[in-house]
Amino acid sequence: MKDINLGFWLTLATLMLVVIWCGYYIVARNINHKDMVFSYTALFAAMCLFLLNVYFSLRSESEVKHIVAHVYHKGNLVCLYKHGNEKHIPFFVAKNHNMISSLSDIPPSEEVVGYSDIDARVALNKKLVEYMRSCFIGSLANDFHDWEEEPKGNVRGTVGYFISNDVDAKHEYLSHRDIIRYSGTNISEEMLGDCNLAKWIKLPKGTKVKGSTNGIIFDNPHCSIMIEFFVDIDHVWDLKYHPDGTTYTICSVRPPCERSITYFATIVYTTEFKKELSGNPKKVIYKAWSDKLFGFINDSFSLS
Repeated sequence: MKDINLGFWLTLATLMLVVIWCGYYIVARNINHKDMVFSYTALFAAMCLFLLNVYFSLRSESEVKHIVAHVYHKGNLVCLYKHGNEKHIPFFVAKNHNMISSLSDIPPSEEVVGYSDIDARVALNKKLVEYMRSCFIGSLANDFHDWEEEPKGNVRGTVGYFISNDVDAKHEYLSHRDIIRYSGTNISEEMLGDCNLAKWIKLPKGTKVKGSTNGIIFDNPHCSIMIEFFVDIDHVWDLKYHPDGTTYTICSVRPPCERSITYFATIVYTTEFKKELSGNPKKVIYKAWSDKLFGFINDSFSLS
C-alpha cells in the first residue's frame, strides 16, 4: 500500500531530521558542555544503528507457485478439465460456463483452427485469460467469500450454511458490483447473485482489489497477492488422458467442428510480504490466508 510505504519512509526521514536538528540547534551552541556532547554522540550513534537495522533486517519475502490447468474447447463449449472423479468443478463455473465463454467472446473451436494471423491469436489469448479470470472471481464469491473461513471444498461431511450479510469495521467487505468493477472481470452481478448466499466478499482490513493484464491483485499493508493466468494457444487436438493423468492424442479424420481442442494453461501465484511489516505478529495470519487462497485455486482449477 502506498500510504504505508509513504508513512514508513517519512517516519525515518523525520527521525533523521530531528536528531540532526538537535545537533545543530542545541549541541552546536553548547559545544563546551561535554556531557551534552557525549549524550548527543550516543544518540546519533544509536540512530545510525537503528537505521542500519531497519535497512538490513526488514526485508520483503516473495514466494511464487505454479498451477497447471487444461481448458477444453469444443464448438461453443469452453470449460476447465479436471482429471479424477474426486475433483470437482466449482459450482459457479459448472452453472455458468456457457455464459462466461459468451461474455468473453470466445469463438467456436472450428474457427480457431485457421488462426494464422498474429492479431487474431493475441485476441484469442486475451479472451481465454478473461475466461479464466471470470471463473476465478465467480468461484471466489461462491466458495471462498470469507477469508477467515475454510473454502467450501475443504469442508467434509453434511454441512448446512448460515450466512449473515451484516458487516463490521474489522474487515473489508466488497459487494458483487465492486469486486466486478475493481477486478475488471466481464461477468454480471446477476450471475454472482444466482450462485451466492453472501452479498459480499470479505477480505482482510485495508485490502484493495485491482485487475492486471493477465489476472488480479489483492494488496494490503502486510502483503500483496498477484494471480496471473497464462494460456498457450498452440492447442492440442483430441487430447485424451490415461488413468494416471498422463496424456496422449488420437488420429482423427473428422471435420474440425466435431473435434475438441485443449489449451495448456498456467496459473502463477505470487505472494510478497512487505518489508515495512515483515516483523509484525499478524504476518502469520496473512500467510495462512495466502496458503488457503492458493489451495482453493489449486483445488478448483488444477488438472489433478
